[in-house]
Amino acid sequence: MEKISIPYILKNIWFRPSKVLELIVTSKNRDNVYVLLFLGGIAYSFYKAIDKGELDFSSIYSVVIFRGILGGLLGWLVFYIFTSLLSFTGEWIGGKAEGGQYRTVLAWSMIPAIVGLFLLIPGYMIFGNDLFSNTQEIYQFEDISFYIGFKILYFILNLWSVIIFIKGIKIIQNFSTLRAVGNLFLPSLALVAVFFILLFIFNLIN
Repeated sequence: MEKISIPYILKNIWFRPSKVLELIVTSKNRDNVYVLLFLGGIAYSFYKAIDKGELDFSSIYSVVIFRGILGGLLGWLVFYIFTSLLSFTGEWIGGKAEGGQYRTVLAWSMIPAIVGLFLLIPGYMIFGNDLFSNTQEIYQFEDISFYIGFKILYFILNLWSVIIFIKGIKIIQNFSTLRAVGNLFLPSLALVAVFFILLFIFNLIN
């Protein structure tokens, strides 16, 4: 089967994600997956910092090196491990998808989040560091509705990436929406269970 063109994917992943992801999975096209995972790692690093009000653009080295290079590399590693766990725990509820399939749909589902990352550039030019503040400083803006709207749009883009990924899980695992959401959270639940089991064993030994 022919590979799906990049322009087609970028145009249609927004509003026809299920069809696009199904075509990608069927064609077994894994080109650009690791590039997208790297960019997704950067986007996730910025998202977490903004969500916690910890992002500071005062040091360009911090932004480029820590949030950029390290965020991308660590994000890539975390995503690789996470998708492997998704494949492993997905078998518990009847799934058969491999880690590579998860990585493919995860990579392409991150396009909205990556676009959200580029929105931060004009946002910073308009609002400065206060764009990323969770303090009362936000009320200094004359048009507070524009400020709030900008941040809402940014978080919606990241949320849409999560929703697209859930749709991707449904496709590769042939799951219902509920089972796909369950599959998404199973690795976290498994890690928590392992933690408490180890804690219980440690308490018995001591």
